[in-house]
Order: sequence, then structure tokens, then C-alpha cells
Amino acid sequence: MPIYEFQCDKCDHPFEELIFSASKIDEVCCPNCKSTRIHKQISLFGTTGSGTKSDASFASCTTST
Repeated sequence: MPIYEFQCDKCDHPFEELIFSASKIDEVCCPNCKSTRIHKQISLFGTTGSGTKSDASFASCTTST
């Protein structure tokens, strides 16, 4: 169940919406002004981890053919 980011074309309000089905995207409206004139934003994602990786750490990776 992805969270989509939207922005309202009427009031410029940015918001997020949890969408259970891709067919439900057309039913989303702005929580600020209730307009259906919205567009999806390009979403970024983050990852967490510890440590660092250097290019040298990938030198030992091999592929078999």
C-alpha cells in the first residue's frame, strides 16, 4: 500500500494519501479545499543503514557467465 504525494492545483496544498488500489487515485481530493484538481508529485524514498560503502568494497563482486 504505497503512500502517494499530491499537490492541489487549486490551493497549492501539498499532501500525502495512502492508496489501497491504483484505481482509487481518481477519487482523491485535496483535504484543504476538497478540490479534485490535483496532481501526483514525484516521490523520493529514503533508506537507513549503518556504516559506509566505498567503491573499493564492490571490487570483489564477480559475475558468472
